[in-house]
Amino acid sequence: MDLKFSKNIRINVSVKKYLGWETLTFDKGKIFFKGERDSIIKIFEKFKKYKYDSSIIKKLLFNLNNFSSAIFFNHKYYICFTDFCRSYPIFLRHEPNNILISNTPEILKKKIDDLDEESFNFIKLCGYSLGYSTFIKNIKIMKPGEIFYSDNKNTKLEKYFEYHVTTKKNTLSKEKLKIKLSIIIDKIIKKIIKKANNRPIWVPLSGGLDSRLVLCKLHESGYKNLNSFSYGLKNNSESLIAKYISKSLNINWKFIEIKKKNYLNFYSSKEKKKFDDFSDNLQVVPNYQDFLVIKKMLDDKILSKEAIIINGQSGDFNTGNHIPDDLIKSNSFQKFLKALKKKHFFLFKSDDNLYFNELIDKFFINYLNNNKIFKKNLADLYEKWEYEERQIKYVVNGQKTYDFWGVDWFLPLWDSEFVKFWTSVHKRHRYKQNLYKEYLSDWNYKNLFKKKFSLNSHTGFLAIFIKLLSFSLKISPSKKKIISYFDYFSRYGYYYQYITFGKYLKVRNKIKNPTGIHLLTWINQKEIFKKIREFKI
Repeated sequence: MDLKFSKNIRINVSVKKYLGWETLTFDKGKIFFKGERDSIIKIFEKFKKYKYDSSIIKKLLFNLNNFSSAIFFNHKYYICFTDFCRSYPIFLRHEPNNILISNTPEILKKKIDDLDEESFNFIKLCGYSLGYSTFIKNIKIMKPGEIFYSDNKNTKLEKYFEYHVTTKKNTLSKEKLKIKLSIIIDKIIKKIIKKANNRPIWVPLSGGLDSRLVLCKLHESGYKNLNSFSYGLKNNSESLIAKYISKSLNINWKFIEIKKKNYLNFYSSKEKKKFDDFSDNLQVVPNYQDFLVIKKMLDDKILSKEAIIINGQSGDFNTGNHIPDDLIKSNSFQKFLKALKKKHFFLFKSDDNLYFNELIDKFFINYLNNNKIFKKNLADLYEKWEYEERQIKYVVNGQKTYDFWGVDWFLPLWDSEFVKFWTSVHKRHRYKQNLYKEYLSDWNYKNLFKKKFSLNSHTGFLAIFIKLLSFSLKISPSKKKIISYFDYFSRYGYYYQYITFGKYLKVRNKIKNPTGIHLLTWINQKEIFKKIREFKI
């Protein structure tokens, strides 16, 4: 649901200068921002040149291509904007005749604040609240690609970029699309090199295509101060693939081992609470994936605060890998709902599943009615929803780890040109990453994109045991359930080892994935949820 503002609304700004947020004096007012200073100055000079015309501002922002957010006000105008992936959130305390704007929710909170129970229910279901909402009733958060605008006459919140809406579908042939994609990626790499300016670049390298693309493109460009790292359980298959790739490129590679006791200690630490308050945005379970890894790298002086981390986040999503099979074959709203529920909701089993199903159905009926342009293309609507919700709120929010530790970062596969390109490509080329994989195969840098790598969930004796168990259970309906109990020791085991194996065995049958565990702990530790805690680990 869109936010609506009264005509005579009062607006105030309260900004905390921290973690890279800066201040500029401009046009008898102030700009609070995080991002590239020169770019921010240029865009506001253009705003002024065009007399703060909101329609022109939207066009200018559509072409702004860097990770930045800004809050501006003077005697007449209030203008705030977020970038394509909302890398730095902006919060609004929205009351009937008053708006307070900030870069941190802490400034906006009051002792008398009420919990937004519907938002909390969605948090329990998928790990984040939906739309503008947070778990506090009057505090809202701006969406990606959005502008808040007020000229003392009208106050509005509008999108300057809509996923799969703003950009017209491309009619180029597949070969020409691959050429265009290549040009865009090379342009992004040049931008990274300019930003890094000979500083150490560290690429978190997995066994997947996206981080491999980033690393290989930087290597192809000749960047000298290039490094990679991997983590997880020792000798996991992803790290072994990463080691092979790094060795093939003659790049410094580090494996960062975090011991089980470190995970256990962190989960009950003051440091975790501090990070939770910093990163949850009153909206989402924090993303802990890199937290202890970056801490250890800094502590061991492997990583310096002069470095820049470049990862391949959301390349798989933007290039089409999340399009549900059923929505390629049909345009059924019921299949749309089923696909959403299966992948994104019901993080753990509950006695209230009937109520939750009704809550989800109601939300998405309204969501479809508010996005009628997608009625004939629910696959695009599915991606639009995932873009604004899971990808932005949870995946991109993982960069908060780097912000927390004061380390610079860049998301090449969230560059606005990359995003706009893929939203212009028809789903027949995006489905199962068809175009993307062809481009990588054609390029095949150092023979690293045609070579088949084997990703195994388990290693050593356990891998053999699981294979034997899988074979013996091949006709058993409970096969997946039984094998899932060994996830604690899989290549993703570090996601689970924040709790003991004994606790894991108790909850494994109740949770969908590791986020369920993180969610339960976060809820139990959050002060505002004390009165309604109902989940135990």
